[in-house]
Amino acid sequence: MIKILNEETINKIAAGEVIERPVNIVKELIENSIDANATRIVIKIAEGGIKNITVTDNGFGIDYNDMKSVFLSHATSKINNINDIYQISSYGFRGEALFSIGIASSAYIVSKTEKSNNAYKISNQYGVLSDVLISPGVDGTTVSINDLFNNMPVRKKFLKKNTVEASLIKDMIEKMALANPNISFKYVEDDIEKFSSSGDNNLRNIIYTLYGKEIYDNTFLINNNYNGIKINAIIGKPSLYRNNRNDEIFFVNKRYIKNDMIKKSVESAYKPYLLMHKFPLSIINIDILQDTIDVNVHPQKLEVRFTNENLVYEAIYNTIKNELEKSNLILNDGDYESNPMFITKKEDEEEIEISNIKSLSDYDDNNLQKTYKKENDERIYNKPYIENKKNNIENNNSKNNNSNNNEKNIPNIIFNDDKKLKSDILNNYKYVGQVFNTYIIIECKDKIYIIDQHAAHEKINYEKFLMQLNSGIVETQKIMPIILTLTTAEYETVTENMEYFKKAGFHIELFGDKDIIVDSVPLVILSIGRKELLMDMIDNFSKEKTLFGYDSINDKIASISCKTAIKGNTKLLDIEVKKLIEELFSLDNPYNCPHGRPTIVEMTEYDFQKKFKRVVN
Repeated sequence: MIKILNEETINKIAAGEVIERPVNIVKELIENSIDANATRIVIKIAEGGIKNITVTDNGFGIDYNDMKSVFLSHATSKINNINDIYQISSYGFRGEALFSIGIASSAYIVSKTEKSNNAYKISNQYGVLSDVLISPGVDGTTVSINDLFNNMPVRKKFLKKNTVEASLIKDMIEKMALANPNISFKYVEDDIEKFSSSGDNNLRNIIYTLYGKEIYDNTFLINNNYNGIKINAIIGKPSLYRNNRNDEIFFVNKRYIKNDMIKKSVESAYKPYLLMHKFPLSIINIDILQDTIDVNVHPQKLEVRFTNENLVYEAIYNTIKNELEKSNLILNDGDYESNPMFITKKEDEEEIEISNIKSLSDYDDNNLQKTYKKENDERIYNKPYIENKKNNIENNNSKNNNSNNNEKNIPNIIFNDDKKLKSDILNNYKYVGQVFNTYIIIECKDKIYIIDQHAAHEKINYEKFLMQLNSGIVETQKIMPIILTLTTAEYETVTENMEYFKKAGFHIELFGDKDIIVDSVPLVILSIGRKELLMDMIDNFSKEKTLFGYDSINDKIASISCKTAIKGNTKLLDIEVKKLIEELFSLDNPYNCPHGRPTIVEMTEYDFQKKFKRVVN
């Protein structure tokens, strides 16, 4: 039987669709303030916005006669008819937000126009309106929302923890500030000020506030007009790469949006400067004629359509490409020295970190952080050193194998986990030498084994750290304290997972609003003390919206230990080779690295005989 729903049910369903969570309310209220030409907006929340949301602005206010209509369904001052939505320049226009908010909360509005002698107040108790009354107040509008979803227990049950809801709100406010540097924003969470901007119309000042000095010093401000499309942007040097797209932030006419075409244009411009799966910091506002876009393709207006996507693509791509080219950002050794926070390399270069592959427990505390530096073919103790090599031996050999060798000539890949085989090798091998400073050759009986030193050391480090994580007994080592300035999302990731980081061997202290101090790391991955590797670890958490299994997290963190592995094109001492071989063949499965590449290749005496035509079959 088909039934016509009553008005109360219809209103609650509509309210739940428009205001799914507190951040939707804050966004709608801020947009109303901006549409009212406010230059100062103060946002206060309590208990993640569930207990209270109050937004106060100094905009032009609401007239007494209009106050009676603000909480009514589809009441708006922004359009008159259907044709207006294709020329809409304001943020909102449908008139659903305040009506829906009033249905789902206990709310009131106090507003005063410049011409009025009085401020006026109207209340809405879960859909029941009060009369409009005279109230104390100054020019502008205050909207206060209390006890959200108290009359919708099912909707309230699906809200996240207060800290998560608050984090979403803060992230949205920061995006609003980036899009509107001419407006002063102040955000207060549970009586603690979390963010403020001056409204001085200086976008770079907001970058400093949100990201810190290190990012501020390595970004460019771009203002360009490309065939009528204005591009205002902050872009980062390639050395500020990220491991996810969280810092690719796009606006169209100051409205935050998500768009695959814009994303592709930005990443294509950066492609010559970044490794695969690394992403730039880019905050871009596209100012374009309103009748060339459609903002109504998504309920929350997070997506837009362009009438000429190719032109927009060209505008963004060429603007960024030209800025990067004229800035001469091709990476060199100096980039590593000047910006240790994010260490990058071009795709045809190999990062070399020379480290002793003896077990770290063999050293005393003074030697723990020492590395080797190659100088005049001699290895000496020196300060930590990173050497950049332009010839990627691993890649070149891979290309040669693919192009010059047919299937018959490819040596056998060891994959059989045979305890006897490993025991034979450990007890009977003869070290032949190292070739290309990348591959170790050993001889055992009638075979030789070629070991990829980088892949082998990756496997050793991975298994060692994973075993410690799973056992809950992680050896740690003190390091010089490292201070990291994080984004809101990264800071929330750390604070919500402090217990896990502690179990994993990281000692982290919160330092200020978005800074953390790290002064202890797992011993097995001592060089993760570098800022780059710490940021990799945090980004691995940030990629996931919810925590997955503890074992899965362990695996991700253990994978980072691979970054401490000795690299290709590194000359090893005999004692280092011996230690590497012993540790590798002591593993249950030494035959492939954590990424699936083979660590060992074997060749028999018969294989050599065939190559030299000593045998014909």
